[in-house]
This record gives sequence, structure tokens and C-alpha cells, in this order.
Amino acid sequence: MALRRTLLVGSHLVELGSVVYSRHKLHLRNRTEGRQRRSNLNRSHS
Repeated sequence: MALRRTLLVGSHLVELGSVVYSRHKLHLRNRTEGRQRRSNLNRSHS
């Protein structure tokens, strides 16, 4: 019984971790793209 519960919790943690990881990766990509866009704008201004 306890084994089944630990397996359930483990799969839940893996699911949560993958969601958080994908969201974090997306956020990092957006941040780097935003920085590149900003630097391009600054370059065109000067």
C-alpha cells in the first residue's frame, strides 16, 4: 500500500517537475530574445 502511494507521489512529482522545467525554459528563451531585441533597437537608434 505504501509502495503504491510513493509511486503515485513520485509520478506526480515528475509531472510537476517537467511542467516547471518547460515553463522555466520558455521563460529563459523569452528573456534572451527580449534582450537581443532590446540591443538591436539600441543599435538602430545610435
